[in-house]
Amino acid sequence: MSRRNESDNSGIHFGDNAHLSGSVRIIQNIKAVGHTVPPIVYIFAFITIALVAIVGIVALVSSGDSNGDATVENTVSGNTVIVSSGDNNVINTTAPEVPNSPTPLPAIIPSPTPHNLIAYSHKSASSGPQNIWIMNSDGSNKRKITDFTAENDQGALNPSLSSDASKIAYQAGRWNGSFTYSIDVINSDGSSNTTVKTAGSQQTVMTPSISPNGATIVYTLTSSGNYDIYSMNIDGTNNVNLTSSASWYEEAPSWSPDGQKIVFQTSRDGNSEIYVMNANGSNQTRLSNNTATESQPSWSPDGTKIAFTTNRDGNSEIYVMNANGSNQTRLSNNTAFSVSPSWSRDGTKIAFNSTRDESTGGEIYTMNADGTNIVRLTNNNLYDGEASWSP
Repeated sequence: MSRRNESDNSGIHFGDNAHLSGSVRIIQNIKAVGHTVPPIVYIFAFITIALVAIVGIVALVSSGDSNGDATVENTVSGNTVIVSSGDNNVINTTAPEVPNSPTPLPAIIPSPTPHNLIAYSHKSASSGPQNIWIMNSDGSNKRKITDFTAENDQGALNPSLSSDASKIAYQAGRWNGSFTYSIDVINSDGSSNTTVKTAGSQQTVMTPSISPNGATIVYTLTSSGNYDIYSMNIDGTNNVNLTSSASWYEEAPSWSPDGQKIVFQTSRDGNSEIYVMNANGSNQTRLSNNTATESQPSWSPDGTKIAFTTNRDGNSEIYVMNANGSNQTRLSNNTAFSVSPSWSRDGTKIAFNSTRDESTGGEIYTMNADGTNIVRLTNNNLYDGEASWSP
């Protein structure tokens, strides 16, 4: 054997195996010379194989190559990712579902907040019925809510807005040969009117007031000359007499802001005075004590004050007192009448009805809680009144 051949056999020769992959070439050459190679060479060879394998796996996952390494195609069918290899083998593997991109939310259009709404009774024809209307607290955006059209109908009166301004309870008078009176509830957009309480023969129901939580209505029922205050669920069920008077007038109930008490007017002392009772009718307590007529109480939203109407000065004016009846103070001062107070939700203003600018039915005004800054909201030569600010 020539020196060239002996020299060639003394080491690892790759020339004739150039077509093989690097790892296979290493293995074949180790087999060819294994009986003469020191152990360190075996260690070196296996380390090299391991490194080459790791590099190959990384390359396979990252991008693949044109020599037949697998590639991941950007193909998703349902939740299955399709992986193809260079030798045209296809592997399907399940991947976690990817949620769809969120649908953009529609633009939010601002709407009046509940305390910016006032419901009221409006008469548009001298011989026609009244209807419930609603407006913003500055008098803008007036719109009709009920639709009484029959000439002989009394129509819709004494609205009470729910605390979220979504519903209005009101008293209705319909003519069908004789009057039928009821308490109705309608959505404040004019939809879904429901009669929840119908008065019997020779009866009238009136002056409804929705509780702060929207679940209960208190109202006045008259029967054979007797006026009592009742409560019922807002759907008209579970009617309960709260006052059970013999021959007095108990009417115009108004809720305290926490729903625990009801303020009302009563004639039990010979003239109309303001009383308060628990929501179940117990603990009836007198607040006002005057020889004049005290009526139409309205509780402030913080529970500390009650506005009311009185004619103690010769004409009807708006007064305010503490919730315990003390510190009675005059707010309005005009030769015309001022009646039906209703507090704004934040307690800074009071809406009321007055004839100060005309001699007919009156208009709706607002004033600061101390009686200043009187502003006219309606302008109707017939009647706008019985304002109800959402409590």
